[in-house]
Amino acid sequence: PTYTISQPITLQGNVSQIIPLKAVTYKLYDPKKSLVSQGTIFPDSQGRFTSFNPYQQHLSTSGIMINNVNPIYGVYTIIATYGGATASTSFVLVPEVIQNSAISLSTDKQVYTLGDTVTITGRTNKAWVASVNLEIVQAYYAGVVAQTLDIKTLVNVAGDSTFSYQYTIPGKPDRLGTYRAIVSVPYATTETDFVVVENPDTYQAAPSSPLSITTDNSSYNVGDSMLISGKVAQSITTPVITGVSVKILVASSNGSAIISASNVGPNLSGAGEGVQAAPLTFSAYPDKNGNFQIKQTIPRNVFHQGDYVLTGFYGNLIAKTSFSVYDPLDTSFQEPIVASTDKKVYGVGETVKLNGKLSSLTGTSSFTLTLTKPDGGVISTPLQINNGLFSWSWDIPSTATTGYSSIIGTDRKSVVTVNTSANLYGIYRILISSAYAKTELFFQVSQNPQQSTEISPMAIEADKTEYVSTDVVKISGQVIPQINAAAKYANTMVQIMIYSDKGQQSYRTDASVDAGGQFHISVLLRPGMWKTGTYKVYSQYLTANAKTDFKVTDPFTTSSGKLQVFMTTDHDKYLPGQTVLITGRTSYIISIDTVDITIGQANDVIISEGQAMSKKGNSLSHVTRPFDQLGSFSYDYTIPTTASIGNYTVVAQVPFGVYNAFFEVVNQLPSQNATQGNETQVSPTNETQNPQQLTILPSTIGPTQKSTGLSMLVEKASRISSALIPIPLGEKSVANKTYYPRELDGLLRVNPGDENNVNIKVSLYDGTCIIGQDSNCKVTQSTIRGNVLYQIIKVGNQDFFIGYSGTGVRLEQFSIIPINANGVISDGQWDVEIMKKGQTTRFYYQVSYVSQ
Repeated sequence: PTYTISQPITLQGNVSQIIPLKAVTYKLYDPKKSLVSQGTIFPDSQGRFTSFNPYQQHLSTSGIMINNVNPIYGVYTIIATYGGATASTSFVLVPEVIQNSAISLSTDKQVYTLGDTVTITGRTNKAWVASVNLEIVQAYYAGVVAQTLDIKTLVNVAGDSTFSYQYTIPGKPDRLGTYRAIVSVPYATTETDFVVVENPDTYQAAPSSPLSITTDNSSYNVGDSMLISGKVAQSITTPVITGVSVKILVASSNGSAIISASNVGPNLSGAGEGVQAAPLTFSAYPDKNGNFQIKQTIPRNVFHQGDYVLTGFYGNLIAKTSFSVYDPLDTSFQEPIVASTDKKVYGVGETVKLNGKLSSLTGTSSFTLTLTKPDGGVISTPLQINNGLFSWSWDIPSTATTGYSSIIGTDRKSVVTVNTSANLYGIYRILISSAYAKTELFFQVSQNPQQSTEISPMAIEADKTEYVSTDVVKISGQVIPQINAAAKYANTMVQIMIYSDKGQQSYRTDASVDAGGQFHISVLLRPGMWKTGTYKVYSQYLTANAKTDFKVTDPFTTSSGKLQVFMTTDHDKYLPGQTVLITGRTSYIISIDTVDITIGQANDVIISEGQAMSKKGNSLSHVTRPFDQLGSFSYDYTIPTTASIGNYTVVAQVPFGVYNAFFEVVNQLPSQNATQGNETQVSPTNETQNPQQLTILPSTIGPTQKSTGLSMLVEKASRISSALIPIPLGEKSVANKTYYPRELDGLLRVNPGDENNVNIKVSLYDGTCIIGQDSNCKVTQSTIRGNVLYQIIKVGNQDFFIGYSGTGVRLEQFSIIPINANGVISDGQWDVEIMKKGQTTRFYYQVSYVSQ
């Protein structure tokens, strides 16, 4: 591009990958390679950046300035860097005196949107005048009828022969279109064009040519309406001639003219009634700005399935464009299955109505419709085909309720947790398939269906809006799965970033997208690290993005308030031989390593000279336990079977004080505690009286090939490379049968040499570790002992057979199966975390479902 000193120069571009809080740095060099200026620009959320400043209204609005005192003319170079990438561009600075025009005229941008302000600047180069005549002309269409907006005004000229005028574009849809600014003085006239569109970021200018022609679509159905539009690139020297039309000839792709058949009614060429067959032509009249537009219907008796060419003639100017026509009643060339719903976005309580047809080439096999819900639930039903046509409907439940799942907490109590993935809102996937063909389509259930008619390509939400700094944030979302055209497989990763209200990145991860388009992650908040404030969650899947936010309250302080220890036991009363879970924490986070715990009868334990001891000389239980990074500790104390009945105290000694908790040893537990139990307790109730039927264990650990049928379904996922893999488990409805999760199997494959550096960690949704190398995990090493492959583990109130291969192997595998032969895994989410540091891994898992 070429500029003069008085013209604005704007630098703009985009980056392919956004680096948080990183700016694009640019430097401007003159023709002598000397640095003229430099600056920084931050990309927006789409990766675009520009030096244009909309909050300033003068020449420096463009951001690039060149000193107008003794400027150096010639080629200027701009070099921009971002991260490790570099790009450059150049422009030519020329003296204003070399311009041939008597008037210089330009706008601050070429493309605007409704509500923008257009700044028109210029200069009279030949002679100074007090004012110039400015005319702004917009030609637009009301339907297919050409309309014109014409604004005329006088603009004062400054002492240096420059002038400026600002025009604010009204926010009305009919103000979209092409504009022309015309400036005239007694001895000369000049003009410049600009356009107003809905989204300037996606606007692409039509190729510059004297005559252009285009259609609103590239293909049409027989009977559709086709909008033909174009432009005669007029200028002062080649104006549009009033009353002269653009002639448009229609021809097939091989060049032969399309004949408009004789008809007793009006002919498409506009030649009147009763005319003979003739080559098909249209006429369109340009408006004041050279734009023309005409709408025509594609009739069956003239157009057939195939490709066509439109040729426009205006004087000696010629332009061409092409389009194609397809016939939905001709099944020889169409897709094997054509289906659509009556809407794309629905509300709760509405009915989804689907209609479709099959090509005669799809064979006579049966077809199945499978509906995948946002929560992963599946409904499958056979399609009834009638003469190649089919229809299906589904009533969306009238109330969007949130489901609940029972999660086993670290305090051995079952806590109720909201599971937002059971919500009705989200994207639904319909798969129509047979042995020979398949197709899929999507619809969305929205809380506000009236506000949108198109499916949101991506949605994300947190399970709550407010948390405390010890909570787990459960984030879930949904996308429309997109296929990687080059690799022929679905893109399966969503990027998720969380920023504090100060703009600092607090968390970043990739989430796996399952076959239904759902993704889930869990974020463990930590006191002191997640400060009180609002956090914004940004997610991106290919070009789609979505965001949400949540609030965090950090009740822990680091420097004020009374320092003490809060301690408790999981129950008030126990039997001899039972285990007491003792937990405690400091009132706020401090640097402390251990706590000394002493347990004895309440009327016997005393503190003497800083030591806990028995005043009767009895033996007391002493143990030292570590604090974790959150200032918490826990200890499992097994009551001796010979323990006396009575009240007991737990004494915790730390450098800043002594603290107590109490429990009672009794002969018989209250009825509400009789069936609670824990890992070392055998309940003497129903299970003793009616022994349960045990599962017949497999002879291997990990995923295996299983025979499926009417009573079993198997879902598999493979080659997952991410470090965190959520596995939601819940019932599924298929062909009027309900299936429940029965077995979870997993396999991790690592590269040679990484066996001892990469491990699996399997946890419940609330963070309870089932398999892993941490000391608090229920299984920390291989369960294989000779011929015994599985170990019995109690998770909450349910017993499981758990098999684990252990670490240090290339194939690390596990299996989780209820002990009861008729048992199933409770609804909820299991999280598999691959403990690695950049190593390449592949994780496989399968879930077996049974009907009951």
